[in-house]
Amino acid sequence: MMNQLLFTGRHCKNYVLAGFLILSLIIFGIVSCELFKEDYFPAYLSQAQAVKDLTSITKAAGISALATVGFLQFIPVPAIQKTYIVLGLHQISGPPAIVLLDSSDLSVIKAFTNLPAIGKFAMLDMNGYIATAYENTRVIRIDPVALTLNLFDPVNNTPYFSQTGFSLYSLSITTAYLCEMRENDIALSIYNNDWAFSILYAKDTFFDNQPASQFSLLDLYYDGTRIYMALNNRYTNKGYILRWDVIAQFTNDFTSATYIGENAQQILEVPVSKEEGAFLTSAGYIVQFNDDRKGLGRYAMDRDNTELDRFLLPNEFRGKISFAPDGSRWLLYDEQKGSLALLRPWW
Repeated sequence: MMNQLLFTGRHCKNYVLAGFLILSLIIFGIVSCELFKEDYFPAYLSQAQAVKDLTSITKAAGISALATVGFLQFIPVPAIQKTYIVLGLHQISGPPAIVLLDSSDLSVIKAFTNLPAIGKFAMLDMNGYIATAYENTRVIRIDPVALTLNLFDPVNNTPYFSQTGFSLYSLSITTAYLCEMRENDIALSIYNNDWAFSILYAKDTFFDNQPASQFSLLDLYYDGTRIYMALNNRYTNKGYILRWDVIAQFTNDFTSATYIGENAQQILEVPVSKEEGAFLTSAGYIVQFNDDRKGLGRYAMDRDNTELDRFLLPNEFRGKISFAPDGSRWLLYDEQKGSLALLRPWW
């Protein structure tokens, strides 16, 4: 009887151990499947309108398959009621290139190669050309109608495309605005038809009595009437959205105000991230976050710290993101996959 009991006990232990192992394998399989699913079928693909491998774009553009993405952005061209996706590419053993993509399917419209240095962003200039430059070098100008290239080589005027600046490219077809954060102030450069310009400087302190050197300029957005500016105080980890209802109030903050935001109609606090990736659109303020999960958060632009919704990204995501100013679409370039996705909004 004792031997029978011992025999049964040993078998019970074996059954428990076997059950534990089976359960562990099931859990491991579920987790592995979820990780596999997230890695190869990320959630953002459910919003995809079009997806292209970068190599297929570079091949169509006639440049090296090893080219890397410098910048990508939507640029609306009101004169022809068309929006281009502008892709700035760097080649390892060749000059940079700019590729214009169709904003509905990512097909290559035209590529411009053998260019001088390109900047970190493009804008619509005072003549309606798509323009970019590296700091104060020659300005690359692309006619969005004829799709021709013009290089402006300044003699007396040296347009300065700051590496940290942002443009208000849709404010006027006769004036171009470039805004940049400098060491001790924030500067607004205003350009006219012959690229002659004036520079206005805001004062050394901001609305929260902190020096300009503590701030980063995250984005600028013009909705056709109002101007929005997003700033990040790197020392306090606070973000701000300033709103001016007319252009004159905006420029007055660079001429007669004692601090930036003095003439603003609204100043809001919003979250910021270590990546400093943030976008102002008609759909709200969108910020990249990387706390317990990596993703994007959308916030209201009329209330402090009011989150509207979130969209999760793969935790291993590394790349670039850009939003259309009207919030109708967004772009995601995944460096690991080497793919560019044109996405519908998730809200």
